[in-house]
Amino acid sequence: MLWNAKMRFGKTLSTLQVVKDMDFTRTLILTHRPVVDGGWFEDFGKIFYDRSEYKYGSKTKGDTFATLEKQCKKSESKYVYFASMQDLRGSELVGGNFDKNNELYATQWDFIIVDEAHEGTKTELGESVMTALVKPDTKVLHLSGTPFNLFDDFKEEAIYTWDYVMEQRAKTEWDNVHLGDPNPYASLPRMNIFTYDLGKLMKQFIDEEVALNFREFFRINKEGKFIHDGDVRSFLNLITKTDETSNYPYSTEDYRNNFRHSFWMVPGVNEARALSAMLQSHPIFGQFNIVNVAGDGDNDDEKANQESLEKVKAAIGGNSHETYTITLSCGRLTTGVSVPAWTAVFMLSGSFNTSASAYMQTIFRVQTPANINGRVKEECFVFDFAPDRTLKVIAETAKISAKAGKTTVQDRDIMGEFLNFCPIIAVDGSRMSAYNVDGMLEQLKKVYIERVVRNGFEDNYLYNNDSLMKLDVFELNDFDNLKGIIGSTKAMPKSSDIDINKQGFTDEQYDKLEEAEKKGRKKEELTEEQKKLLKEKEEKRKNRDSAVLILRGISIRMPLLIYGAEVND
Repeated sequence: MLWNAKMRFGKTLSTLQVVKDMDFTRTLILTHRPVVDGGWFEDFGKIFYDRSEYKYGSKTKGDTFATLEKQCKKSESKYVYFASMQDLRGSELVGGNFDKNNELYATQWDFIIVDEAHEGTKTELGESVMTALVKPDTKVLHLSGTPFNLFDDFKEEAIYTWDYVMEQRAKTEWDNVHLGDPNPYASLPRMNIFTYDLGKLMKQFIDEEVALNFREFFRINKEGKFIHDGDVRSFLNLITKTDETSNYPYSTEDYRNNFRHSFWMVPGVNEARALSAMLQSHPIFGQFNIVNVAGDGDNDDEKANQESLEKVKAAIGGNSHETYTITLSCGRLTTGVSVPAWTAVFMLSGSFNTSASAYMQTIFRVQTPANINGRVKEECFVFDFAPDRTLKVIAETAKISAKAGKTTVQDRDIMGEFLNFCPIIAVDGSRMSAYNVDGMLEQLKKVYIERVVRNGFEDNYLYNNDSLMKLDVFELNDFDNLKGIIGSTKAMPKSSDIDINKQGFTDEQYDKLEEAEKKGRKKEELTEEQKKLLKEKEEKRKNRDSAVLILRGISIRMPLLIYGAEVND
């Protein structure tokens, strides 16, 4: 299974509860971030406080693996062992350079938990590690808040999602459902995204993708100074310009107090150093303590990450309502850290091609709950100066089911709800406008077209899932015949059989099915007919998946067909 659950869901505690409920004997936690060992160890104590037969181990916490395994064989004891993906990749057994970890690969694991599964598991070595660890009876649970690169590896029914919109909806509906009970979501602030189109002001920095080229804008010379020094200074003056009609983040005293502590993403280490110096000499930003954590650019160094976090917390101090800080980074502190005092993130790096995963991990740093001087942080802000990039990432993150050639009412509802809980405001000069559903859906089409092309037409988003759930007996016969032709080529992966006897839903049945699913999500009582429809869906889904495999055999040849075609201009 894949748990697609955002930051603050409680993935660690919930997963350990699964270990406890399922009574697994041998559990392995695998992660690309060894620094989280302490967090897992702490949460282990919260879940297994009443189960003395369970033990925890890792290279730094609890017992050694040898001790755990020895106790497990001698008695009824069970254990949870924490290991890093980097360490396991180094083993000769999976193509590494060292003779180590053989005992871990030889163990019959009952349960493997892959933490932050979007990191380090899709490489050849990462896949080799998983293949060697997973035995025929091993259950595997992938955890990630941004699993955009993993969705295609799982069937629909194997993905559990808890996203930002679900969280904010639960927050607003809590009192209606649990009147009188304290709201566990109350402390989670609402996100607001402001996009600024600086293209008209800085035309010379617009790249071929019609987006602000941050690397060029912040480019430095051999002396470590900005080549476009005047432009960078003008930009800082612009976002601090006092103007009643201006909506720039530091344009008024109120705004500056609201954004006392912010996180700025910049293109690189040298750029961060130069910007730090300029900010310190600026009449407004000179009042802020500039904390540069870009370091030497080694963003995977967990020790450096921890030191950077301590540096930021020290600068903010115990009374965050009295201090001002700006943290500059080019990669550090973008995942797995919490700085409650941050109220804004400034995206001054990346490009139109920035991955949704990296972008969302970064901006959600600012949603950390906080109580500042007796006031709960209710709103947090993202300021992005590459509007096209923002919309592309948000559209991809909204995870609307892609329906070829049509937009359903459900799609509009999902996007409308997202914009309700996370308003996206476009600022052009000093004119503000909120993005509407139609604008975002238009952006979504571009996202899926680009994705299909990028994946060489081997992408499930190419196919209309609605239609493939409604195949009649003649269409099923066509697919069966098509499989006979396509299946004979070597490039085609082996597809499942089409079951001619299992025709798809009619339009009327499909509408009833959607109604049943909606009812099921709200935990309402289902009728016998609705229960039957939901059961039938599972059977018809197999036909749909088989049809997609057959169609993929054609679609992956599309680039060759296009390049090879004789086209009359």
